[in-house]
Amino acid sequence: AFGGCREGIELITNGNFDSPVLSQDWENFGQSINGWSSSSSNGIELWKQGYSGSPSSGVSGQNTGQHLELSGNSPNGYVTTSFDGKTCGEESVDAVLSFDFWLRPDWEVTKFGFVLKKRSQVLLDVDLSNKLSSQKWQEYSSRVTIESGAPYELTFKEDSQSAGGTHIDAVALKAFCKTDDVEQVGSIIGDYDFTNEAKRDNYLNIGLAPSFGKLNKESV
Repeated sequence: AFGGCREGIELITNGNFDSPVLSQDWENFGQSINGWSSSSSNGIELWKQGYSGSPSSGVSGQNTGQHLELSGNSPNGYVTTSFDGKTCGEESVDAVLSFDFWLRPDWEVTKFGFVLKKRSQVLLDVDLSNKLSSQKWQEYSSRVTIESGAPYELTFKEDSQSAGGTHIDAVALKAFCKTDDVEQVGSIIGDYDFTNEAKRDNYLNIGLAPSFGKLNKESV
């Protein structure tokens, strides 16, 4: 009954930032693009991968198109996307949030992170400032529970010394139905044997990182 969910339902629109298509190496598109918004003073700035020292691909090797620079025209940049929970007909399901991030060389960022909200409730509030690297794309992933029909908001933000700093790409939030996709969730966030009942219970009860007040497994 839930066969359409076996690959996961993608909840993020335009997470690879491949729309609109750049006609030059970079461009600021103002306060909105497909799936994302920002302030009019900051705007949404997209780059072609490989431009000005950016690594040519994301962690997965599949993200060879465009990526987003958070700072845009302002040192305190942010972008936001909103979406509704989709859960294969169940009340709630496990989901995996993941994205790539990279620091533009020779630019100082004092703070970088993201906030995931359900209505006004903060589900994740993560500071990744100490994980930034100008050498290569870093990858983040975390487990979260998604409720059917609930409104969600995901915001990336940074504080930098000037209009240049952190880039993001490959933003994804995939929801998996409970009945037959626990193993699929595990394959994304770590090499865990979810077909082994004892190991699965150990992971759920002990192995999930509790740092955000939820049962989450995060990796960078």
